[in-house]
Amino acid sequence: MTVNERNRLENEWLRLSRAPSELRIWVDGRVQPAAPDYFDAEILRLARRLSRQPEHRNGFLCMRLIGEAIGELQEKQWVSDVFIFWRIRKLIEAGKLTTGAPPGQILHARLTVHKN
Repeated sequence: MTVNERNRLENEWLRLSRAPSELRIWVDGRVQPAAPDYFDAEILRLARRLSRQPEHRNGFLCMRLIGEAIGELQEKQWVSDVFIFWRIRKLIEAGKLTTGAPPGQILHARLTVHKN
């Protein structure tokens, strides 16, 4: 690694470490801070797509939605299953997804998209 490359990476790290952010995403070859709900619209789009499939008429497993999200997002971003699960829990809290399961059992529960 050249001195210039090392200095560039060091400056990039300093920039990132000063930006208060719970999430960082890859945009145009650079890491950028993003709001935690950055992927929520995509997760909801995938949930709606699953809910339209005949076999998921009565809901779909939370794990299935996590897998769908990882599969769709891997081309653009690396997003962990833990992060996606956290966002699904937040979407349930916001009333955008519903489940009859208690909070500790959501991972293995069936979800439905809340009809507005």
